[in-house]
Amino acid sequence: MKFILILPVFFAAAVFGHAQCPEFQLSDLQTLQRTDPALKESKIQDLGFDLRSEFVTQGAVTRSYSKCWNATIREKAIFEQLIWWNTESNSISFFTLNEGHFRQLRQSITDRGATGSITENPDIYVGHLFLYRFGVKKVEAVEFYVVTIEFKKK
Repeated sequence: MKFILILPVFFAAAVFGHAQCPEFQLSDLQTLQRTDPALKESKIQDLGFDLRSEFVTQGAVTRSYSKCWNATIREKAIFEQLIWWNTESNSISFFTLNEGHFRQLRQSITDRGATGSITENPDIYVGHLFLYRFGVKKVEAVEFYVVTIEFKKK
């Protein structure tokens, strides 16, 4: 009888554990970049991200959002996904711990070859409307995969 009661708990954990933090889609990234700055915060929150902090680097104010708690390291919460919105340049950086999700997002960007090009630097992709940067960055001593989008300069 106990086995029958425990089985649904394991099933729910398996189903909801993997679905908890869905892959971030290219369309979401592009929609965020296109969103008017006055509405950007609510659009980020509509995607399930919560504002965690605001900081200044090189004179630019950046707002940091997070989604999907992953672990706690040295009393700091580590999340599966982050968004950093640089309010000065109006660029969006999407961070993920999941290398597979990062690779799929990168592939969906670079597969659009008819409308863009890879520069001399393979971590920069210039599209019709956007410039994308790919990389790895440590946040709170944890390595994240990052895609940054900004409007292409004319």
